[in-house]
Amino acid sequence: MAFGENQIDGYAEGEEPLVFYHRRGSFRENEPEHLRNLAEGKAMPKRGFLRVLVNSKGNRMIFVVMVLCFVFLGGYKIFARGANEGSVGGINCKLSAFSFQDAVYASLSLKQSAADKKKDSLPSQQPLTVLFAAVTEDGTELARWQEDALFLKGEGGEQFVRATFEVGAARILCVVQADEGTAELSTAVERK
Repeated sequence: MAFGENQIDGYAEGEEPLVFYHRRGSFRENEPEHLRNLAEGKAMPKRGFLRVLVNSKGNRMIFVVMVLCFVFLGGYKIFARGANEGSVGGINCKLSAFSFQDAVYASLSLKQSAADKKKDSLPSQQPLTVLFAAVTEDGTELARWQEDALFLKGEGGEQFVRATFEVGAARILCVVQADEGTAELSTAVERK
């Protein structure tokens, strides 16, 4: 099959014809090693979620970033205090409120902090001033209630200060004042 005077079978003079080696012998010698291993079945792709996550450098970096994010979010969830928790004068305070029938009940839980229990030179009584305020959804104050309380340190258990308000309050605000400082707490009223 000659197309011109200087061509024999479609190739110019002195040029060797192309030879295709279909998956045999010398064709595999010219391939990169990872392709050769893949074609021969020596290096099968890794299976399994964790094996794939640590297979390459990029996957390992993504895996480490995911783990760090989960650790950070979990630590934040465990150690972060909400708006209804605070501490004043070595006393941990926690505010809760719920509505039942025709009233809203607010409760302030007082408990001695673990670090404060270890100190020896603490007074056995801590005077507190507790101010509760019932607030509607738009921020209008419905009622206030104030009480002077005496926290007894070393009792071991929780002590409570409670208040009752009329229905209509959406949030309860609480300010706890002690000699060492002030804690401002707020919580939404749970409907029961």
